[in-house]
Amino acid sequence: MPYQRKKEVQDTIGETESFFSRNARLLAFLISITVFLGVFIPLALFGPWGLSEWLESCASEDVEREEMTLDDVRAIAEKHKYLSMQALEPFEREEYHGEEMGLKYVSYQITVEGDYYLLANFNETTGMVTYLSLTDLKTGEALDLLENPRDLDAFLASTARTE
Repeated sequence: MPYQRKKEVQDTIGETESFFSRNARLLAFLISITVFLGVFIPLALFGPWGLSEWLESCASEDVEREEMTLDDVRAIAEKHKYLSMQALEPFEREEYHGEEMGLKYVSYQITVEGDYYLLANFNETTGMVTYLSLTDLKTGEALDLLENPRDLDAFLASTARTE
């Protein structure tokens, strides 16, 4: 038996090995990694959860936003429970993100014509409004627009500014 092994080694003496024959496994591994990355990198960069969405969100922060008016508040009060975060996108606002008892939320504070501010909290996961109120900055009175959206005009009349 040892003699046969020696003979096999002697038969291959003088034959040249190429780079490819010596490194076949390495080359197969590198080719498979290239194919894998060639498919998944574009998905990661441009897929629905990827870099392009992040870049768009960064670009949207540079957009000039408009000041909210009382007419806008009336339109929001009509939607009250069906209000979405997208409905508040065009308005100038302060945005806060937080987590309470395991629930992530987004809070928007929007100044309304300099006299009031609208506070809206949304569940970040579902996008549903959880709190919506209009507060008079001078008196501190507040109206819960989720519970009493029809009381908006009476609230505005009671806090009307006399100049």
